[in-house]
Amino acid sequence: HLLPILTRPARSDRFIQNHHDPSPTTIMTEPTPSAPAKPPRAGPVCTKDKLKTICDLMASLNLNPKKFIVAFLEQGDKDVIKRRQFWTTDRGWHSTKEFLLILQQLACSHTEGREHWEEFILTQATQIVVSQKPRSGLAPRGSYYNSSTLSESFFLQEEHSVCNNQLVSRMPFLYRLLCSKIQGLKPYPESKSPAPHNTDPVEERSDEEGAADSSDEMADPNGVFLKNRRDPATSRRNRVETMARTICAMVAFGGNRRHNVFQLGNSLIFLAAGVTER
Repeated sequence: HLLPILTRPARSDRFIQNHHDPSPTTIMTEPTPSAPAKPPRAGPVCTKDKLKTICDLMASLNLNPKKFIVAFLEQGDKDVIKRRQFWTTDRGWHSTKEFLLILQQLACSHTEGREHWEEFILTQATQIVVSQKPRSGLAPRGSYYNSSTLSESFFLQEEHSVCNNQLVSRMPFLYRLLCSKIQGLKPYPESKSPAPHNTDPVEERSDEEGAADSSDEMADPNGVFLKNRRDPATSRRNRVETMARTICAMVAFGGNRRHNVFQLGNSLIFLAAGVTER
């Protein structure tokens, strides 16, 4: 009985280890190739030399700076799009604005360039102003009011406030431009809250800045005095915003006579007060 056992071929150490060890056999893997070495960075080079090298390279590729910038902005390749993806977002707008301001400074460095720049800005502003207008159609979805179908709510201050807000929200560019023009070089504290309910779209009811007037204190029929507590800054802001809204309403009506909410309101008030064309 011992002969078959003695003549049986001996098992290898690896087989014995695997037989007694239930864990899987360790597989030898090839060593991970090392990452390619990064090219050494160039030493400090002055901006003038960098620009000269880049311009020489573009010239060798039959490009000039303008052609390169236009191609870079219009190219639809994914890699190029990725490189300019933040130019018009909040993340990259600050540097984009600096780029545009440098172009403005270059264009306005002489009289002829300034004329070209102002003409360009006027063209862009015209396109924006023409595109912004009150919503057409019958109220309340639009800005057209028919005098034969008006209700009492048309004369409420709340309704006037809604019309003011809709006008400003539909013509923001012209409105803000007019506010800046009327305000002048003084910083304009733009109102963040909706227009007050007692704001008249045609006539500003505030007094002159800093002027004390007995009309600031008015007595109602019950004998209670109503004090006008607006400070000069608030009075100034209300006057600027009222003038800008009035001009926007006139411009909207001039472009389309069916945008008639303010004109119709004024006409009815004048008629009730006995004002006629004569």
